[in-house]
Amino acid sequence: MFTFSEQERLAYIAGFASLADKYQKCADFQDAQDCNLVVIDGTIDDQIDAMIDAAVENRCPDYAAYKQFFEDCFMRLNGRYPCPSVTSDYDCGVIFAAIDKGEGE
Repeated sequence: MFTFSEQERLAYIAGFASLADKYQKCADFQDAQDCNLVVIDGTIDDQIDAMIDAAVENRCPDYAAYKQFFEDCFMRLNGRYPCPSVTSDYDCGVIFAAIDKGEGE
C-alpha cells in the first residue's frame, strides 16, 4: 500500500496532475491529523499560537492559571508594560524586583 505522498508522486509522473493535486491534499490532511494540529480561521500566527497553547496545556494543565497570575502581577505594577511574557527572564526579573522592593530590600 502506498502513502498519499507516494500516490501523489506516481500520479504526477503518470501525467495526472489533477489526481496528483488531490493526493497532495490528502497527504497534507493526514500530516495535520498526525501532528494534532488545531485548525482555526485566521492568520498563520493565530494558528501557531493555538498550536503552542494546545501543546503547553497538554504538558501543564494549570498553565492558564499561572499565566493569568503572572499577567495580574504586571497589571498591579505602576506604569505601562505592553506585553509581558511568562517565558522571558527579563519580565520575570521585573516581577521579582518589584517583590524585593516591596519587602524593603
